[in-house]
Amino acid sequence: MGFILAFIPALIALFLGVPAITDAMNSAKWPTAHAVVVKNDMQVGRTAAFQVGDKKYSTTFEHSLELTFSKFGAEFNLGHQVASYNGIDPEIGKNIRVSYNPANPSEAVVEPGFSIPVLIYLICTGLIMFIRLIFPASHRD
Repeated sequence: MGFILAFIPALIALFLGVPAITDAMNSAKWPTAHAVVVKNDMQVGRTAAFQVGDKKYSTTFEHSLELTFSKFGAEFNLGHQVASYNGIDPEIGKNIRVSYNPANPSEAVVEPGFSIPVLIYLICTGLIMFIRLIFPASHRD
């Protein structure tokens, strides 16, 4: 029983890792649009506004892992730093490129594909599974 319970965190991480891989692979193929950073705060991070056709959209997702977790109603971020110089945030008004889902442009990311946070998450998930296989939970009487 303890062996099964030891795998639960790894299985949850793996369950969330599969959609992250799918989103990362898909986002690498999405078209790009020019965006402008309109907001930058420590809780949400950068908010970039962009236009597809006649409609305007915005995104706060830096990479596909944030997009994946938002689909499950969870939050994921590695911390967002906000720097200001003389009270002015240099990110505001900055031009960046976003990759957006052509079927649903409200799904957009700044770093498409397998970005560093996505790779870190997948490596850590694989490491948990590997450690659990090498060092199985001890059986206690």
